[in-house]
Amino acid sequence: MNSKNVPSWYQLREEEGKLIVEKMEDAYRLLVQRIAQLSQIQTPQNPSYYEEQFLMEEKEKEELMSHILLRLATCLDLRLTSWFLETEGDYFAKQFSQESWPKQKAILESLFGNDSIAEVNELFTTYEAFRDILPIYTGKRRAFGIDCLKTPEMLKRRIGAIHKGWIVVDVNAATPFIKREFERKLRRKMEQLREELLAHEAKKKQALKFYEYIQKDVFEKIMKPKREPIEISEIRLDGSLSENVSKLPPCIQDLLHRVDSEGYIGHWERFQLGIFLKHIGMQVEEQLRFWYEKAVDNLGISFEEFNKKAGYIIRHIYGLEGGKIDYHMPSCKTIQEKMYCRFKHASLEKIGKDVSDLLQKMNIPEKIAMTRVVDAAQSGNYSLACGLYASILTAKGDVGNIHHPLIYLKITTEEKNENSDNK
Repeated sequence: MNSKNVPSWYQLREEEGKLIVEKMEDAYRLLVQRIAQLSQIQTPQNPSYYEEQFLMEEKEKEELMSHILLRLATCLDLRLTSWFLETEGDYFAKQFSQESWPKQKAILESLFGNDSIAEVNELFTTYEAFRDILPIYTGKRRAFGIDCLKTPEMLKRRIGAIHKGWIVVDVNAATPFIKREFERKLRRKMEQLREELLAHEAKKKQALKFYEYIQKDVFEKIMKPKREPIEISEIRLDGSLSENVSKLPPCIQDLLHRVDSEGYIGHWERFQLGIFLKHIGMQVEEQLRFWYEKAVDNLGISFEEFNKKAGYIIRHIYGLEGGKIDYHMPSCKTIQEKMYCRFKHASLEKIGKDVSDLLQKMNIPEKIAMTRVVDAAQSGNYSLACGLYASILTAKGDVGNIHHPLIYLKITTEEKNENSDNK
């Protein structure tokens, strides 16, 4: 990759590990600046020519740093990680489409490797031969070659044309797949960063400072969930919570596991789990004890201190504080957009392993089921992936899409009750 050709806005530039912000106030300013840029919550201005040149120079200096800081601020909250990946991916695709070919090529080489990208004139000896294989090319659009082994999704969707092991494709047609590769690489960086922070307490504390700052001042405004119109009656479990973990919605299973293993989940994930626990019959006092015993933030404080400090949020869920709203459990749509969904926010490797473990537990040798779940998650059909997972668990056949966590629980607990009755 020719690093000189990579544009200043490109989020995966090699210099990313060399940047340092000396003042905390500058870090906070850059965080808000980046979020405003991604979410477009600031009104565009019309600067003069000289102001525009100055702003461009400053933007080039701060572009990558603001992105790196936002990685830190969002990587410990999987809901915010998902928002970050989606918005940075959208920003990438928009900026990429506006760049000149030399800069686009530099980005492609960064994503797929130098030897995996080829100019058209390197693949064809004549213009006529190229036009025969890619007739949509008009001379005004940019086409290039990419190693077909690097882009199995393009092969599957029949994007472009095959020529001697290369896919010859128009840049515009390839952009969604290029964006997907960018998001994959960025997701891996986020996963590595999260592991690093969890292993280093000082770095984790710094990241949490950034997280709390943006959570309070920005994300409350642009990502606050609304009251849900869906109301499903309370579902009581037959036995304790720990005895019924396998029957719980996958999102709730993952949140409970993270609370047990890490003692920490993000703000809206706590909101999601807290409302669910309320809807399965956990009383407010019991839930207060649950969070007091599990959360690492409570080490060294008494239950009375915790109740005064953090108990407000839990009592708020039950309609006992603030506006005294008796919150309903969010739908899967809201959870996917603003909270945590296993099939949207977890890695495909984790999803595949969870399905494989379930198949082994159910003594089902059929591996096609695992492929169907992973394919549904990868293609964005998260409710279908959840429904397929529930179908394996309950052995009821196809239960369809899951649109609400309590519907999932109703299906799995009904299965348990039916089995009990049969006995």
